[in-house]
Amino acid sequence: MQKLLAALILTICVSSGYAQTDKGDWLTGGAVYFSTSSSEGITLSDTFITSSVNFNVSAFGGYFVVDNLCVGLGFGYGRNAATNNYAPIELTDISTSLSVEAIARYYYWNGDHVKLWTGLGVRKGFGKYDDHFYDYDDQGNGNGKEANQVDDIATFSIGFGPGASIMLNPKLALEVYFGSIGYSGYTLKREDGSYDYTTNSFGISLANTFGFGITYHFIKD
Repeated sequence: MQKLLAALILTICVSSGYAQTDKGDWLTGGAVYFSTSSSEGITLSDTFITSSVNFNVSAFGGYFVVDNLCVGLGFGYGRNAATNNYAPIELTDISTSLSVEAIARYYYWNGDHVKLWTGLGVRKGFGKYDDHFYDYDDQGNGNGKEANQVDDIATFSIGFGPGASIMLNPKLALEVYFGSIGYSGYTLKREDGSYDYTTNSFGISLANTFGFGITYHFIKD
């Protein structure tokens, strides 16, 4: 079961009047996500517990090239730590990545109190995967020690999804979004060339894609 412990989205918009989305306006913002998950399994010979901690931070800036259409660029950092506890052995794998993303957001309903939009993002990421494992000796007695192998990872994704900004006052809004459709790819390569792993997926995602946040609009005089 995954527990979303914190999700913060801050968006700043330079506009006029009641937080408009006009040509020539700028949009900047960022997001911080923190989540944990855990599971437990029992076999005839062992009990194991798997848990993970996921942290992501991102920032973006955009420009309204025409009314209601904003395009821009974003950057992100992510870290995931997955712990496998095969009692009494506990091993933690850590992956870290940096990403750059081209973004576009179109507001198709731009009311004073509610704004509805759809967003498109194309993201490319690079990072490292630090794989920890138990290296048994050659004596066959079950003894050994913890070892690790660092691999290169690369990601690519294209995502499209809806969102809404609910204006609480002329400057402050609550932002929500749910669901996405798109493609994602993941590649892991061992530095010595002995291992190469690639996955690709395409589809609609409804699980674990709910987000919320607070937006603040700076209004020109």
